[in-house]
Amino acid sequence: MNLRRKLFSSLAASLCVSAAHSATIYSQDFTASNPIDGSGTPEEILNNTLYVSSGQTITGGSSEAQATNGDYTIALGRNSAVDDGYIFNADPSYVPAGQNGGASGTFAPGTGFAGIDQNYVITTGSITIDDQGTSRTGTVSINANAFNVGGEFLSLNLIQIEEDDATGKVTLIIDYDAFGDFDGNENPTITTNFGVSGDLTAYNFFDAAEAANSIGANNGFAEVLSFTLVEGVPEPSSVAFLGLTGLVLLGRRRR
Repeated sequence: MNLRRKLFSSLAASLCVSAAHSATIYSQDFTASNPIDGSGTPEEILNNTLYVSSGQTITGGSSEAQATNGDYTIALGRNSAVDDGYIFNADPSYVPAGQNGGASGTFAPGTGFAGIDQNYVITTGSITIDDQGTSRTGTVSINANAFNVGGEFLSLNLIQIEEDDATGKVTLIIDYDAFGDFDGNENPTITTNFGVSGDLTAYNFFDAAEAANSIGANNGFAEVLSFTLVEGVPEPSSVAFLGLTGLVLLGRRRR
């Protein structure tokens, strides 16, 4: 009986320890970004600054990656001649003026990247993940279109992909803030193209409940989304743990 208890306790401890290990495959923290203006002569984008631009490309990430296609690329577009530009890492107390053609600004997006009243698409550089022993290469793309009324914004703070060392589970994490009336005209989406079963195709940030509660009113969201790209398999210790549990129960039943 003592031996059984010792084995049970040892495997339970092993399970708890091994389950906590994960590796970061890709991480882009926009709150610590050093983006570069890709239109014409490259120039560093200043924090806490509102820009007005159309058809502009921004790249960011490590200096090594920027020499090629960057850890991420942002393509900007304007909805109309009066739409304002974009902000990197605005101070929470900063209030940009000139929203929608001159009205006083009242909305501060906070840290991260926010395209105020602008269309934009953020695409990561190529990322390779492990699909149960098979390498899959793809990108994560976030399309924030139709943000076009009164200082609305989708502010991205973090895009990250993690892999559990023990199970092989691959997870995509998106940390964002948003502000707007969300009456059905705003439909920012996430798309991944790794060729795995967990790929996302134009997944909408805002679910039906949020949209229904937001119609006709300005609302803010601050969420961390998590998506499983590759399902994991049980750890060896988990299998042994479950097997031992079954034996113990069987032994008790026979007794």
